[in-house]
Order: sequence, then structure tokens, then C-alpha cells
Amino acid sequence: MSGILHRFTRRGLINRSLRTGLRWLLPARLRERLRRGWTRMTVLHSRFDLSRFCSQKLAAFAVRLFDSHAYQQEVYGSAPLMSLLILCTAADCDSGALAAGLAALRQQSWADFEIMVLLADDDLKLKQKLEGQLAVLTGKNSSITGRVRAEKLSGSRLFNRAFAEARGKYVVSLRGRAQLEPTFLEKCLLLLEAAPPHFFIQCVNVSSKRFAGDCEPIDPAAALDEYRFKALVFPRTAVQILGGYDETLADEFIEWEFYVKLIRHGYVGRTLSGRIVGVPALTATTVNCSDNRAFRRAKKRIWALHLGYIRNHERGLRRRQRQFWRVSNSLCNLGPRAEKVRQKAYWLELASGPALSAYALARLLAGVNQLTLPLIVTVDEKSRRAFFQYNQRAGLQVYQPGDYHLQKKPSYLYRYLQAFYDLEKVCPDDFPPPARRPAGRVDWPKSNKRPRKLRILFAAPWLITGGADTMVVDWFRQLDSAWCEKYLVTTLFNHNNWLTKIADYAQGVYDLPALDCFAPAAIEAFLVEFIALYQIDILHIMNSESVFQALPQLKKSFPGLKVVAQFHCFDYLADGQRAGYALSVPPRYDQFIDCYNIEYPQLGDEISALYPAVDRNKFTVIYGRVDCGYYNPVGRRPRPEIAACQRQGVLNLLFIGRLDRQKQPLRLLEIAAQLRLRQIPFVLHVIGDGSLESQKTEFLARRQKEGLTESVIFYGEQPLECLIDWYLIADILLLTSDWEGVPMVLYQAMAMQVVPVVAAVGGCAELVTPDCGYLIAEKAAARAYVEAIEELADLKHRQKLGTAGRQRMVDQFSLARLGVEYRSFYESLVWPAKR
Repeated sequence: MSGILHRFTRRGLINRSLRTGLRWLLPARLRERLRRGWTRMTVLHSRFDLSRFCSQKLAAFAVRLFDSHAYQQEVYGSAPLMSLLILCTAADCDSGALAAGLAALRQQSWADFEIMVLLADDDLKLKQKLEGQLAVLTGKNSSITGRVRAEKLSGSRLFNRAFAEARGKYVVSLRGRAQLEPTFLEKCLLLLEAAPPHFFIQCVNVSSKRFAGDCEPIDPAAALDEYRFKALVFPRTAVQILGGYDETLADEFIEWEFYVKLIRHGYVGRTLSGRIVGVPALTATTVNCSDNRAFRRAKKRIWALHLGYIRNHERGLRRRQRQFWRVSNSLCNLGPRAEKVRQKAYWLELASGPALSAYALARLLAGVNQLTLPLIVTVDEKSRRAFFQYNQRAGLQVYQPGDYHLQKKPSYLYRYLQAFYDLEKVCPDDFPPPARRPAGRVDWPKSNKRPRKLRILFAAPWLITGGADTMVVDWFRQLDSAWCEKYLVTTLFNHNNWLTKIADYAQGVYDLPALDCFAPAAIEAFLVEFIALYQIDILHIMNSESVFQALPQLKKSFPGLKVVAQFHCFDYLADGQRAGYALSVPPRYDQFIDCYNIEYPQLGDEISALYPAVDRNKFTVIYGRVDCGYYNPVGRRPRPEIAACQRQGVLNLLFIGRLDRQKQPLRLLEIAAQLRLRQIPFVLHVIGDGSLESQKTEFLARRQKEGLTESVIFYGEQPLECLIDWYLIADILLLTSDWEGVPMVLYQAMAMQVVPVVAAVGGCAELVTPDCGYLIAEKAAARAYVEAIEELADLKHRQKLGTAGRQRMVDQFSLARLGVEYRSFYESLVWPAKR
């Protein structure tokens, strides 16, 4: 019955029936008025679709009526509910990663579990060291038990032997580097105990929209192709039914195969978002850091075992996902046991109350560190939940009430909190701000020791996919938290899909528009309060107009605050006139700016020539950097779907960029036409999409008109993780921009031994020298590009330049130097005596 209802709603029959009924019942004039109102509402509230909402509710009601099942949870007994199996290596022990992971377990809000540390080595000294680290954890909490198994076996065999000894109702499979957020185990239990026994959880921590929601069912077909989860939590009885982990797979992929096997046997998987630090989400481009051949072998093996079954039974598996379950007695194992006292905690209810301001949230985070009891926060609004996801604290436990019940019933969580905790309800006003002291007034002491860490506030319009924002992510990763604390504010509306990339490295992340703080006056007020609250030493501004406008007030309030303005390049209008922040900011705000951070010397010379009053000593050049370990062609192979795009026996040219006036995509067609006239065999791979000044439509039309569709292939925008595969199949990187700073694709391509042929604009000359590529002085002359490409038809010459280009990146532009340079730069600002 549920399958019929599902097809009925999927085909839009309910929507069409509603529209037809309204046309019959309403007069024409009223019908037109409703249509205009509906159009206006969908524009203003594009995320809300009333017809879809109604159809989903109707379908859900029908499924509950005709296809519902009942299940009652039984009391499990005295054994722990969860068994944590942690597979570690000697490197995890020596590097301190395992100790950090065990310390994170000490902070768990659910502390009734057992730990089994599995070591694929029989080294007695190492085993004793592990036992000592585990004793520190178990000794501080009597409800946690632990033991170590050290045998010279593969990871899969160790896991399978540990399953026989595990006592928990649920098994959590982890790696030695994993550091769990404080509420991870508790949230898993809440969801699993409200579900029947054929449910399991995958935990992800990626910025993909596919995994944006909690409690979402897992796609059976996608499970065969993607390995993006960081942890699996499943019933222990599943191990007996499924036979444990496959011992023919490498240790990196045993959980992936088990995950697919769970789905095949009718287990319904749900996604639970949560940050697990230290373990990368494995994909085809990240497995073993530089080699994805193991990934392809594992995928081939998994397909051989499970592809046919899942494809043939996909409809039945999806039907099992849609079944409605009524689970009773779901809190029987989650309440406090008779011999234990309920844990005391503060409770801040934000799900039903008014939204907090951005500054109130910042003050709340600052106040959490002063509390002696845990603070439980229940949130409902999506933007506020995202804020707490980016800003986690040791004593902060954040829950969205509907996430832990299959039918999204918030009362389930509230009943649990009131039963398990001794709650003291608080309100935001109960968290007064700490004592406010002037920011930026820190003197270097005579002892030549720093009194505290530097505190740096980065201000950007947004953090999205792009070259400039890649540098922001690199800053947060490379600036060591041992000497600085880093905060980020964004000031313009955008999807900000890269905020998750810095959440583990930042002390605070504030997407101000999402927190209803987007007017310039509101942003200024927030900055004044925030800088005083956190005693910020340095404000680093990256093209945020609202923050530049706030500089007069900020400098008046905090004379000692050091301000850095970050410039990449000038922009240019259609008539050739300069534009952009590098042009407009210095004459207006130079008196409030202590230093300009630029990527190449020529930009500083141009600004000084335009504005002689600007002190030339304010300009500091710090070049961009590239991760040469990741962008390394040695041992890599492109994924099959991209490798199929490579043509043999011809030059594979690559263009990556926006199809707009700055990047000059129409110039690519001129170059392609001349290459065809000279009978130089080539194919041009074009990666990118349009923008506000898009020339995409004109580009595609002219390509069709000139008959270049076979030699100029347009792929559109590609996922960032795929770019490395495009570099692997390319011989030449072709950039025809009218202006640039230093494009990140240039760093990446040279590190991948792809020879650049680029216009001599901006800072490109800082990277490309005659021994590693070609700079085109006449940027508008297609002939000059063609002549360079013709010389590169010689394979030996191309290989020589490619090798030299990579060596240049490794020697002079490696990411490892970024943290050292910026530390020296920031310290010289705050403490000039250290210059």
C-alpha cells in the first residue's frame, strides 16, 4: 500500500488534483489574485513549497494508516548499551592521537559504555602503554570499562574476534585517531532506542548538501559508490546475522563493505550529523593521501559482492525505509539506573523562544567556559543549529529535538532530558559577559615572553568554493593554535559551504547574515562588542565592505587594535578602468589600516603610484601556498569517468575558471580556431560556470557556430575534489584572464606538473618563470598562446617544464611555510620590538 501511495505522490498527482479543484471552485478574478499572491510568496520564501508540504503530510498519514508496525523495546540488563571498538596503530599511540581520542571519550555526556582498543601488533611495550592510557580514562569514571587486545592480525580479524567479546547492545566502530563530539554517543542511543532493531547509523562530517539533514534515510544505490562516513553504529546482533567484516578487503574499506551488507540485509540506515575530528572522510581522492587504486579495487570487490542484489531489490529496500514504526517503551534503557543519581545540568531552551542576537550567542559561548555544570541547549531554527555546529565547547551539549525520533517528535527528547538530568532552566540573561578590557593593548614584557595567545579576527564577505577562500581555509589550518586563537565573521548572504572546513580549527565562526545581523550598523555594533568581549588583537579584513565602514568606530573604541587589509588584485571595468577594493579602500580608510597584506609586489607598487600618501612600508608581501603533498601526481590515477575524457595522441589543454569577462572564455575559442588552422591536434577541457558577468551563453553559442564542439568540451562546474583528476589528464593549463591576483589553480597545476600557458597579469609572473612555463605578454593576442602551445607539443620539453614547475612549488611555495610567515607577520604588528 505504501508503495502505491509513494508512486502516487512522486508523480505529482496530488498537486495536480489540488490545482484542478481550485480552478473549479474559485472565480476567475479571485483565482488570478491567488496566483499572483502565490508567486510572490514563492519568490520571498523559495525554500517553502506549500503543495509539496501538504502532499508529504497526506502521504505520511496514509502510510501510518495502512503500513504501520509496532515494536516494544526490552530492558537490556546490566551490560553497557554500547561497545566501542577502536582500531589503532603504533603511529596513533606515538603521535598522541589515541590519547586525544580517549580524552574526548572522557567528555561524553553518556558515560555507560565499554571500550576495546584493538592493536594490530603484538608489541608488549606498546600494549602496556595503551593499557596505561586506557586506565586514565576508566579510572576517572567507574561506569566505563576497557581492555586492550594486541595481536598481529589484520584489522578485520581483530574486529571479528572483538565482536565475540563485546557485551553492548550496539557496536561503535572507530579508528584510533577519532575524537568524538561530547554528545555523539548519547545522540546515537537516542535515535537507535526510538527505532526497531534493524536500524543503524552512519555519521558524516562533510560539507555536501546530500548529507545536510539529520535522520535522513540512506540511498542504497549511493552506498555502492560513496564512502564518506566517519563512523558506523549498528546492533551487535547484526554481526551474527551478517558474519562480521570481510577479511579479503584492506583495513580502510572493511567498514564500507559491512555498511553495504547491512543495507542489503534490510537494515535501514539513517544519517546523524556530528563532528568526528581527526578522521578524514574517505573518498576516491583522499584514500591513502596520494593513491586511489586501493579505492578502486575495494569498490570493484564490493560491486562483485552486492551490486546485483541491491539493484534487483532496490524497490523493496526503499519500501522498507518508508515503513512506519511505532516504538513503545523507548526510554527504558536510557533513564538513570536506580543506584545512580541524575546528573545536574543547566538547560537553555531556544527551540520555542525568540532567536538570540549574534552578540548574545557570542556572549553565551564566552560564558560556557565559566560554568561548573554542563549546559544543555535545545535549538530548532536551522541557522542557529548551524551556529552551534561550528562553535562547540567542552561543556556545551546542543540538541535539535526532532532529530532523535523517526517521526521527528520533539517530545521524545524532552522526556529523556527531564528523566536523565536534574535540569535547572536558565535564560540568556543568566550569562553575563566577562569583564571587558580594552582590546589590542598588549605590551611585550621585558621577559620577552608572550603574556597570552594572539587573538585574530578574520572578516570576509563569505566562505565558499573559490581560490581566495582556499587561502582562508589554509590560514585556519596552518596557523598553530599554540600561539594564536582564530575567529571568523562573514558579512554577506551566501550558502557558505566551506565553514565546515574551518570549524575544527577556529575558536569562533559567525555567519552574521544567518544570525539576522546584516545591516552595516548592526555589524558595526557586533564588532565593537565582540572585540571587547574576546580582547581581539588583530582584525584581518578580506574584501568586506561592512567591516571597512566600521573601521572609524573600531579604531576610536580600540586605538591599540591592529588592522590588516587583504588585497588580491585590482578589478577592471568594461572600459578598462580600475575598480575593486584595492582602488577604493586606501584613500578612504588608510588612516585606520596598520598594514596591507598583498600576494605580489607589483600590486603594492601600483597602489603606491596611485596614492603617494600611502606609506610604502605598510605593504607586506606573503605569497599564496599550495599543499604539495596532496597535489602530487606521483602514484595517482584519475577516476575512470574523468580518465575517459582524456584523448590520446593530442594535446589535452585545461581551462578552469568562471566564464565571465575577467577570465575571457571567448579568447579560448580564438585560440582553438587558430590551433585548428595550424593543424595542431588538441582538445580543450573547459571547467567552470557563469557568474554575474557571465559570458557562458555567448561562449556556447560561438563554439557551436564555429564548429568547435568536438575539440572544445564544456563540462560545467565540477566538484572541488575532482579538480586533481583533471590535472592528471591535462598537459597544459591555459589561462587567458584580463586580470588576476595569483590564481590558486596556477599553484595547483604547477604542483601537479601541468605546464602553464598564462597571461602575464597580476602575480602570475611571480610563479611562472621561463624554465617552468610560458607567460604571454600580449594577453589579447591569440597568436601568442598558439605559438607557446605549439612549442609544448614536444613531449620532452613539456616534461622538463612540468618537473621544474613542481620543484619550484615544493621549494618556494609549499604550504608548510605559510604558518611561519604569518606568525612572524602578526607578531611584528602587535609587538614591533620583535620586527
